[in-house]
Amino acid sequence: MNRNDIKKLIQDNIRVNLSGLDLRRLDLSRLNLRKSDLSNAYLEGVDFSNSDLSEAFLDSVNLIGANLSNTKLKESIITNSDLSGADLTGANLIGADLTGSFFIGAKFTGADLSGAFFTGANMSNADLEEADLSGSDLMGADLSGSYLVGANLTGANLNSTNFTGANLTDIIK
Repeated sequence: MNRNDIKKLIQDNIRVNLSGLDLRRLDLSRLNLRKSDLSNAYLEGVDFSNSDLSEAFLDSVNLIGANLSNTKLKESIITNSDLSGADLTGANLIGADLTGSFFIGAKFTGADLSGAFFTGANMSNADLEEADLSGSDLMGADLSGSYLVGANLTGANLNSTNFTGANLTDIIK
């Protein structure tokens, strides 16, 4: 499956089913994949920059090192997935469910994560500079060693969140 095949699927369907496919390192930037099913897909190194994945289903996916910068992921479900080293700079994850996922060393600079669910997520060593985490649920999340300078944590659920070694300079709470 290549970019042109996926573009054809998008034209033919309202909701694209790419579940279980090996799409690693494909350029899927600037595509409308809203409400798509990418569960169990192998997406390591995929470029989704500037794409719309709002309300998409991405359970148990491998997005290690993926480029999700400026991607719309509003209300998407990205549970039990690995996004370690992924670039989510400027991404919109408002209301997304990221429960139990791994974001080790991921970059969320300037991302809108308001109202998102990170329950039990591993975000150790992540870059969350200027990220908006207002109203998000970080219960039991691991943010050890993370960089949260200027992050907005207003109204966030921080019960049992691990901030060991995290840089919390100028956070808004």
